[in-house]
Amino acid sequence: MHGQKYTVLLDMPIELKQIPVVYPENSDSTTVLRMAYAESRIKNPEDWNMSLAQTRQVYRIEVVYTQYPFDTTNWVTRYGKLMPARLEAIFTLDPSLKDPNLKWNFVAQTNCRTSWQAQNYFHGVVLYHTPRHIPNEMPNENIFVSKLPNAQDTVISQSEIVTISPRKRDTLPHLEPVPDPRTKAMRELEAAEAKRQDQDELRKQRYSEIYQAEEADNMSEYGRMVHREMGIVKGILSGELPLEDSSVFRILDRHPEWSDLAVVMDWTGSMYPYGAQLVRWHQLNLSKGVVKHLAVFNDGDDRRRNDIMPNKPIGHTGGVYFLEPDNLESIIALMETVMLNGDGGDLPENDLEAVLSAAKEYPSAGKLLLISDGNSRVRDMALLSYLNVPVIIIPCGLKQQEIHPDYLTMAWHTGGSVLLEGDELHFKEPRQELRRNQIKFSRVRYELNPLTNQFFVSERQRALSWPLH
Repeated sequence: MHGQKYTVLLDMPIELKQIPVVYPENSDSTTVLRMAYAESRIKNPEDWNMSLAQTRQVYRIEVVYTQYPFDTTNWVTRYGKLMPARLEAIFTLDPSLKDPNLKWNFVAQTNCRTSWQAQNYFHGVVLYHTPRHIPNEMPNENIFVSKLPNAQDTVISQSEIVTISPRKRDTLPHLEPVPDPRTKAMRELEAAEAKRQDQDELRKQRYSEIYQAEEADNMSEYGRMVHREMGIVKGILSGELPLEDSSVFRILDRHPEWSDLAVVMDWTGSMYPYGAQLVRWHQLNLSKGVVKHLAVFNDGDDRRRNDIMPNKPIGHTGGVYFLEPDNLESIIALMETVMLNGDGGDLPENDLEAVLSAAKEYPSAGKLLLISDGNSRVRDMALLSYLNVPVIIIPCGLKQQEIHPDYLTMAWHTGGSVLLEGDELHFKEPRQELRRNQIKFSRVRYELNPLTNQFFVSERQRALSWPLH
């Protein structure tokens, strides 16, 4: 992508930077506005409030994103629409940022190698500013980390912390107490921000430990990536790293009636944090005996890269592993083995082959639970006719409200369920008859094709019957 492409939006040149990874922080001279991966909504608009905008003069703006995949010809994110939408969000927050005297940079992070990494890197905007009454004072701009940090870069040693003792009260003149001008809501907001900054610092420290693996000469590039990813997974399992999306944890919590589950878990790039949630929940609820069996799959052990015949034959793609999850060490070992053996290499997954394998391996299981990538297509829908047990599906990582229709088809065919954090869909029986072959779920309308017996997302109808111009 070329920053100059967006000069029509700003009427000025834009400089493009490439940096391995970015760790921006709020300070007296910077304000960090956060956005989710592939989204334009500002998650913390309160950080650039009216009071701050009136007392600080912005002189430079950085728009930070991830260059993933590194080969720009394979990009699936529509930056042609996303970047203008992000700029519009900035201008909506503060129209004064359209000032033609401001300097703009687009910053591409180049160190991510998996979609999960890309989704967990920082995305958003960094505003550089100085006090309005000192226009020539330019603060330290070294906010971006242009190398992979280590623990010494991010941890302040105790010897560098200085405590200043107050003077004795009797040496001070008597002053009436000054009332706190902040409202209760402002104090709560500041406390929440302090907590978020603490979590960000913890995450950054954890990343610092993980990235030390880059210096290991005896590891391949893929091995170093696995080492980093497993470090993050272990941080989630131990509770050290906070989760932005805890949907799997919450869904499991609200179904205390479940028992003897055989869980089938997608263990490819973007799904690592969701699988880690399942394992953490299982560890905290071992006495309940909910998760009895575990099947983990990676869509073919990276056949696309490693096999002399890289095609993935339906029903024989492979990469499905089984385990009785009795202790955390064996689960972590299995996760790392499956990750080392591959991450699929493409977006569609062999969900049905994995589910059928688990049904055969664990015929006495009370229920089959599939934790899947809700955005990906199911590669092997041709196997659906062989599946005759109900499947409960938790689709994860949804970038929009729409679930891929393949998962609704799977649940409908088996008399199963689709569970989201805020909504549930249960079919009473296999291939349940539907009124007008339609169903509305989580504010999205799906239709069942009576010829193929597969769902698809309905086109949204216009509110008015006549054409609009």
